[in-house]
Amino acid sequence: VHTERFDKFELYEWHHTLADAYFAIPSYDSAMVEYQWTAAQARTPDSYHQAMMRMGDCMEGAREFDLAAQHYHDYENDARTPDYRDQATIRRASAMAAGGHMSEALGLLQYIVNDKSRINVAPQALYQIGFIQETVGEDAKAARATYAHVGEQYKSSPYAAQAQQRIANLDKMDALRAAAASDT
Repeated sequence: VHTERFDKFELYEWHHTLADAYFAIPSYDSAMVEYQWTAAQARTPDSYHQAMMRMGDCMEGAREFDLAAQHYHDYENDARTPDYRDQATIRRASAMAAGGHMSEALGLLQYIVNDKSRINVAPQALYQIGFIQETVGEDAKAARATYAHVGEQYKSSPYAAQAQQRIANLDKMDALRAAAASDT
């Protein structure tokens, strides 16, 4: 492709679209290169943030969870807003848990939940605790209790609805297990 025919905006969009396409295939190494380019060329804090998050997605997709956690940690220090920092921290905790560091991940998320200055992100962090308990820890009982706490404490949050859906899914899985056990 002859990129000299594109103006800077078109070139940026072309690289961004290519990065998304590589990610969808998935070809994480190629996507990573393109997201690095888009981060370097980003003209807004949001486009830079999105590129940094997608770079972490590439590492996680390639199952390089420790590298992803380090990437998010490095980005937390450079994040341009507290919201961007908090999103990176939550993503770091998820990567840490997937990489076998579940207790550290849960501690990091619990710190966010307990930090009164981060009340806007606390529902998401608490929901993520439940999700890690459910998927990584395979502890449906603890996850169910955490999800219920999300619904009780943060009723107006979109994470309350998601937590309720996770509880319903756990209930369905329990019912399927019970039905399968009675058939054998």
